[in-house]
Amino acid sequence: MAYPECCASLKSASCDARPSAVTLKIDPAVVLATRQYLDNVVIEVKANADKALVAHIAAASPHKPYLQTANALAEIKDGGQVTKALAALGLGNGSAAPPLLAKV
Repeated sequence: MAYPECCASLKSASCDARPSAVTLKIDPAVVLATRQYLDNVVIEVKANADKALVAHIAAASPHKPYLQTANALAEIKDGGQVTKALAALGLGNGSAAPPLLAKV
């Protein structure tokens, strides 16, 4: 006897003249998703990820918790703290620093 594709995974079949005598129990650990369902979920997840990435890239400062290097260096320079910052970094008076950093 040939079974439809949806029932191909059934291990056994039983016929009974009384439908009320049949109880179908489904083990949730064995239930499989259809290919269409998975395709739809993949499309939805990709759309959400793409939307989040576009918003992230468009944000003026998407990494607010991180040190804003340009601002920090400007504040160090404006506050006259270059020598102190270089010493804290172990760069002495700046002579050991690359030329670009020594000018800051």
